[in-house]
Amino acid sequence: MRHLYLQWFRAILRNQIGAKVVAVLGIVVALSSCSSVSGESAAQASAEFRTEAHRLSLPSGDTWPLVPEKSTAADGRPQRYEAGVGTEDADFWWLCSWATYLSVQVEGSAPAAKAAVQMQRLRTLYLYTTGADVPTRQHFDSVLNSVVGGAESTQLRALVQDGCPSQLSSPHG
Repeated sequence: MRHLYLQWFRAILRNQIGAKVVAVLGIVVALSSCSSVSGESAAQASAEFRTEAHRLSLPSGDTWPLVPEKSTAADGRPQRYEAGVGTEDADFWWLCSWATYLSVQVEGSAPAAKAAVQMQRLRTLYLYTTGADVPTRQHFDSVLNSVVGGAESTQLRALVQDGCPSQLSSPHG
């Protein structure tokens, strides 16, 4: 789950010509810093995740992951996390949960409008205010602006299909 929003951002950039090299380099630097020897342990990052998750509500039927952050990296070494990663990952799980919920609602219905209102809250969360750089915030804004009132959008579909964890594949549909 490490930096889920970076995976989404990378998927969005694959579909765009401009700024690929700069974005990819930025992602590589960010991801490499997550697996370095210094930083928070998985237990610390998971505690951070759970603290943030406690502040946020998911759509009915959705749940938070039992083990939010992995303790071992792909190479078998202990996984380390930058401070704030647990909070960012909880915020992104929350966003994906509401985006997935919205994607299966009737466009313009009351449940769709409720999900769209919930998603607008992203702009107040750590992921958006602190964790995301300007291009990432612009992409989040594009998604959020496209769903005002509970509308279905290509940006929403891209977020759900290309960026959100498969564990969220709609319990609502």
